[in-house]
Amino acid sequence: MVAKSFLRWVRHPSFWLVAQGIALAIFLTAASQLHPHGTPDTSSYQRFPLDSLHAALEHSRTFGYPIFLRLAGSLADHSAAVPGCQLAIHFGAIWVFYLGVCRLLDSRWLAFAAASPLLYSNILFGYVNNLIADSLASSISVATVGVLLWLVSGRCSSWLWLVLSAACFATYQVRPAYLFLVFLLPILGSGLYWMRARELPHGGIEIHWLGSKLAACGLVPLLAYCAVRWWLVGHFALVSFGGNNFVGTVGVFLNQDMVSELPPDLQRLAETAIETRKKAVARHPEYSDEPTLQYMEIENRFDFNTWVVFVPSAQRLYGNDQPRINAELRRLAVAIIVARPGYYLAWLGKAAWRGICVALLDLAQNPIYLGGLVGLLALHGCVVVRTVGGPPETRLEDRAEPSALRFPFNAILLVALVFAGMKLLLIIITTPPLGRFMDAGAVFFPALLGIGLFDRWSRLRNMRLRKV
Repeated sequence: MVAKSFLRWVRHPSFWLVAQGIALAIFLTAASQLHPHGTPDTSSYQRFPLDSLHAALEHSRTFGYPIFLRLAGSLADHSAAVPGCQLAIHFGAIWVFYLGVCRLLDSRWLAFAAASPLLYSNILFGYVNNLIADSLASSISVATVGVLLWLVSGRCSSWLWLVLSAACFATYQVRPAYLFLVFLLPILGSGLYWMRARELPHGGIEIHWLGSKLAACGLVPLLAYCAVRWWLVGHFALVSFGGNNFVGTVGVFLNQDMVSELPPDLQRLAETAIETRKKAVARHPEYSDEPTLQYMEIENRFDFNTWVVFVPSAQRLYGNDQPRINAELRRLAVAIIVARPGYYLAWLGKAAWRGICVALLDLAQNPIYLGGLVGLLALHGCVVVRTVGGPPETRLEDRAEPSALRFPFNAILLVALVFAGMKLLLIIITTPPLGRFMDAGAVFFPALLGIGLFDRWSRLRNMRLRKV
């Protein structure tokens, strides 16, 4: 009886998903990839003032990752349990995504094919042991999309809407760079529902009503949180930080000739920043204070401009008032763009192209994905050879056979494109598209590889059965 139950489980895709997770955990442990590693950003999370609500709301970080770090760090000395907890949440997120795809596509094996590649994401391999928010936020975003797919399938209840809202809120609380999820929910959800209704007609709520509910899921918690911040610290936003990055990027365009074009109340800050930059460049000759439109030069100066030039300049004028510093730096960045809009448009175009290249290159360098691509090409070659080498009636039948995976492939493609596109747009508005940002944005593209492998393998298997 036990043997029969085990054999039935082995034939279930969830068994193989769990087996991959166990194998991956063993590999990461053996490769010493689950030892905690601090980064320059770690201290800002560890020093987050969780004991004071007012101080926490004024901080440059949101609540999510400091709370996680406090809880996971308490399980073992020196934050030793944090990487393991991040890995466990990653596995849980993939499982939620698997269940969501199951509901959307009505196929466990298709869901297995789509979810399996996400286990081996670049963001996991690169950052699961880092004491920063990247790995955790990416995992929760995958779970959020999984819950969205579940809702779009038409099988929904009130508690699932609450779970979606909480997952979206938790994601951008862990890492504000995922704020785009608030807009992704209604856009992606409505698009998937429309695609599913065309392919698989079924009753359900109207698409505009679905979009409204999804928009409310994202917006209501965000607006409520921002209202609390405005009431307590006088700043209506998710966090007092975006201005730092913004001016770190566009501040490279600022020079003495531009100062007179800026609003009068910002000219003192601009003058202070220019003077600070001159002194800093004298100490760091590898940097320049000349305006430039070269993408790599802007990226290389990003940290220098942010933390050596503009933030210290604002602190000199406004003290340690982080909300005021953030607000004034954001205003300065916007004023620079208004003065030189062509420069900013050039930056957006170059940054978008750079982000796409970084994402594709990082995916191609992942050995699991590279091996999967080779396997896909090999399977496709076998299908072509068998089709061409078969009798004429079989060739006509194969060519006329409609693809059963048109909707699954298109649905996952829409997920990958909308998620990556919205994340890229949010990034390049204020920040260079660095590798860890783009790895997180491209996290769903490998699911297409899994579906492609499933399609070619199923096609080849059917051809063999037909031949027999």
